[in-house]
Amino acid sequence: MRHSLILVLAVALAGILISSAAAIVRVTKPPGRASPGDKAGVTVVVTPKARCTIGVYYSTRRSEARGLGPKTAKTITWTWGIGSNTKPGTWPVKIDCGKSGKAQTSVTVR
Repeated sequence: MRHSLILVLAVALAGILISSAAAIVRVTKPPGRASPGDKAGVTVVVTPKARCTIGVYYSTRRSEARGLGPKTAKTITWTWGIGSNTKPGTWPVKIDCGKSGKAQTSVTVR
C-alpha cells in the first residue's frame, strides 16, 4: 500500500513539474517609448492559452486607461492611450497570466 501511494505521488508531482515547465509568458513586442497623448501597446505570447491581466503603473498609481482589461488567448495585445498629464519616466508594465506565469516590461514616457 505504501509503495503504491509513493508511486501515485511521484507521478502526480512529475505531471505538475512538466506542466509548470511548459507554462510561459513572453513579451514579444514591448511598449517602447511614447509621449503623452500617444498610444502605447504590448504583445505577449502565452503557453498554454490563458486569461491574462495587465497593470501599467505611472508613479504609484495603476492606470485605468481604456484597453487594459483582461484578455484570454495565446497571443495577446493590449493598446492604451498615454494620458496628457502623465509624467515623463520609465514605468512598469506587469502581466499576470495565472498558472501560465508572469512577465514584466516597461513603457518610457517622454
